[in-house]
Amino acid sequence: MRAHPAANVLGDTITTFFDSSNDTVKEALAGNVWTAGGYINAGTGQNFSSWSELYGPHTANGDLFTTTQRDNLSSVIFSEAEQGIIVYGFGNRSISSPQPFDAKNIVLLADGTCSAACAHFVELMHHQAGVRTVAAGGLPQAGPMQIPAGTRGAEPYSAFALDLDISFAASINATAAASLPTNRSIDFYITYAGFNLRDAVRKNDATPLQFQNEPADCRIFYTAPTVYNFENLWNYVIDAMWRNPSLCIAGSASRFEPSTASNSPAAPPPQLSERSPKPIIPNIPPSTTTVEERAVIDPGSSTVCPRCDTLRERCADVPVCRPGSGQTFIKKCLRKCSGFLNECPRDFFCAPPGRPVRGVCQPMQAAREARGCRGTGTRQLNPV
Repeated sequence: MRAHPAANVLGDTITTFFDSSNDTVKEALAGNVWTAGGYINAGTGQNFSSWSELYGPHTANGDLFTTTQRDNLSSVIFSEAEQGIIVYGFGNRSISSPQPFDAKNIVLLADGTCSAACAHFVELMHHQAGVRTVAAGGLPQAGPMQIPAGTRGAEPYSAFALDLDISFAASINATAAASLPTNRSIDFYITYAGFNLRDAVRKNDATPLQFQNEPADCRIFYTAPTVYNFENLWNYVIDAMWRNPSLCIAGSASRFEPSTASNSPAAPPPQLSERSPKPIIPNIPPSTTTVEERAVIDPGSSTVCPRCDTLRERCADVPVCRPGSGQTFIKKCLRKCSGFLNECPRDFFCAPPGRPVRGVCQPMQAAREARGCRGTGTRQLNPV
């Protein structure tokens, strides 16, 4: 992460508040990007003991950066707050069954539009598990092609989330407020603005992944039989990877060796489909309720989440401001989002992971109201 003076103020303020809070507040703030205790020092393998240890700064390529860090996937509280899930094999999800498929029998197929979480998945599967990759499409010329494209950073961070974190830090520390920008208004309408907060780097490699070229192990062109028919496309990939490597475009095959962890032979692939090309579109029933209807902030709503459309929505804790009692949370079905694309309707923003409403489209007006929420004898803990 870039070591900027304003970042130092945010991190020091919010981490100090986190360290002095009770368990309930710590659970709410565990996934906040400015709390040091939830991350592991990549150099020591231990949790950071202070913000100053995380911040550094350290000089690299003529610029200043924070200490290299890793997510603490062994922490259930951190994983649930930051990722929304407990990763299999970590925390309270111990490995209970053998790996179902050998890496040599798995292929990742993509068309270059793989970024963000997809790029992370490819990194783990390809470099750590030994799975081979195939890229489809691209320019009509020979040569290699990458699977991951767009951003390959480690942390999306929206301008709206930054504004909320600045407001939160200023509300709990007057000294910090004096060091942070106060006029953050803009003179034109935007639907989304954001940036990559953290670089993704491999172990023992200081070059961020977004500055590295990552060609696939094989590249193929789309053809008339494969462009609309995924069965034909996958059978073509199977032929290229197991039967006829010459189907890979000239100059595209890498020197990558598949995993040899198991000696079991690969299952024989199916024959190429002879069906005429046609689009394959999943039959997903439309949602009967719009995201605008579901996201209305109703202080009287039940704390039990209504039934959500699991394909498009997530049951999330939404902040509400109740007179006399301050900020609290209710359950709502909100549209899922990744934070990298403009996936939310107008007047909604994508709340990033690590906030009470994470990875969902949240009403901007509700966030503004919650940010200014005050109650008798209460203190604003974590605006969203």
